[in-house]
Amino acid sequence: SWDAKKGILYWVDISQGLIYAHSPDDPNDEVIARPGKNTSCVVPRKMGALALTLQHGYYSLDLESKKLTSLTDPMETDLPENRFNDGKCDPAGRFWAGTMDDLERSATGSLYVLEKNQKLKKVLSDITCSNGLGWSPDNKIMYYIDTPTLKVSAFDYSVSTGAIQNRRTAVDFAQNYQPG
Repeated sequence: SWDAKKGILYWVDISQGLIYAHSPDDPNDEVIARPGKNTSCVVPRKMGALALTLQHGYYSLDLESKKLTSLTDPMETDLPENRFNDGKCDPAGRFWAGTMDDLERSATGSLYVLEKNQKLKKVLSDITCSNGLGWSPDNKIMYYIDTPTLKVSAFDYSVSTGAIQNRRTAVDFAQNYQPG
C-alpha cells in the first residue's frame, strides 16, 4: 500500500507476520513491525498509524509505540482455518478486506468492509481466496477477484455509500485458457 504523504510503500510477509516499508530513495526494505502470523494487508491511516488485518480481525498499529489496537471484535473464530488475505481502502476511506480458507480447500471466506465509523459489514460470502480489489478512475466500478475462479468481477459501486451491485465478469482468464 502506497503512502503518498510519506512517500513509502508498505508491504507484508503474511506467513512471517512482518510489515515492511520501502522508500524509493533507499534500496533496502525495512521491517517496521512484527504484529504476528497472518498479517495480511496494511493501509496508511490519516493520523499516521497503519490499519491492518490479522487472522481474525482488523487492527490499528501506532508506528511510534508499536501498540496494536483491535478495531473489530474477533471474526470468523468458528472457522479456525480461515484468515484475512488482501485488502484495500476505497476512494472514500472504507477498508475492504476478504478472508479465505488458508489451504484454499473450501469457499468459507467472505468480503468485509470496515466503514469510517468502524461499523463492519459482510458484503460477499462463499469466497475461496479473496484477492485483488480495485476501483475504476471514475469511482463507478469496483473490481474484485476470488482467485480460483480465474475471473475478475466488476460491480457497480457507489462512492457515497460503498454499496456494490450488479456483479458481472470483467475478465475471464479461463475462457481462453490463460493462467490467471
